[in-house]
Amino acid sequence: METLDQPPKVLRIFADGGCYAWDEEGSAADIARHWPDVPELGDIEEELLAWAETEDREWSAKHNTYNWDAFHRRGRVLAIKLARALSAKEIDILYEADTEPLAAFKMI
Repeated sequence: METLDQPPKVLRIFADGGCYAWDEEGSAADIARHWPDVPELGDIEEELLAWAETEDREWSAKHNTYNWDAFHRRGRVLAIKLARALSAKEIDILYEADTEPLAAFKMI
């Protein structure tokens, strides 16, 4: 059985190069691999990947009319969803450049 490295204590959610979750070292994080006991993580990661791919596609296409405010609202909603799913794991979830972790039960 493979031994996993320690799960991160901090995850920062932001889209960059097709990735969406970054650990405290600045490395892309494989969320579901660290917490296989949280079944909803697979679905959340699929949503985060689709969100991150939208950023890559729009950034590459230089669509100046793209609604980036809506993109960031969606990213924050997904980050809060992730915080809720991992609330029992004592992981700090941050969105983009936030300095304070998201509250798992924050209202949007």
